[in-house]
This record gives sequence, C-alpha cells and structure tokens, in this order.
Amino acid sequence: MSVDRNKVQHVLGIVDKMLEKADAKSSRYNILLFIKSYSFYLMDKNEESLHICNRLIEHSYQVNYNKSIVCQAYNLKTMIYMRNSQFSNMYDSISRSLSVDENNAETLQLFNMFKEKLVC
Repeated sequence: MSVDRNKVQHVLGIVDKMLEKADAKSSRYNILLFIKSYSFYLMDKNEESLHICNRLIEHSYQVNYNKSIVCQAYNLKTMIYMRNSQFSNMYDSISRSLSVDENNAETLQLFNMFKEKLVC
C-alpha cells in the first residue's frame, strides 16, 4: 500500500495550524479529537496513519511539546500495531508512551490489552 502524500500533507497542515494555537487547553483537546477521528477514518490505511503519528510526534518535540498529544500519537500507533498483531512494535510504542507519561490512562489500558494478547 502506498502512502497518499497529498492526504498526509493536508492532514499535517491542519494539525500544524492547530498546534500553532495550542496554548489554550481547548485547542489541545481539539487536536486530540482530530487525531483520534482521523485515525479511525484511516483504519485500513496503516502506513498513512503511522506516517501522520510519526510527523506529529516529531513536530511536538521540535515545536510545542505536549505530553498528551505525544502519548495520543503513540497510543494510535499501538492500536495500528495491535490490529496487525505486530507485538514487538506494540511493546515499543507502549514503552515510548509510558516514558512520556507513566500515568497516561489510555496507555495503561493498552498495556493491559497487550498483556492479555500475550497470554492468549
């Protein structure tokens, strides 16, 4: 599957504009909602979703670091890996998210799901 670069650039443009205004808590919340909704829109387009998550993480570290946004991007990557049973990538993504915020509720929930999958 090839990555639709135009679609990715469009989404990154929207995220960049949102990140510029991310001082207010509501703007950060809107970014998180946007990331979640776009991820589910691209459920079958794993490469595109992973590319967007990676760019969002890079951007957040370089420009406007926000733990919630970074964790959400890692959590979305974890869900993509979970869908494809890529357990080593799942573990890596969960570990990275926990290193950003060890108390992130969604990451902890994904970690528990990961442990259950390993037991099954």
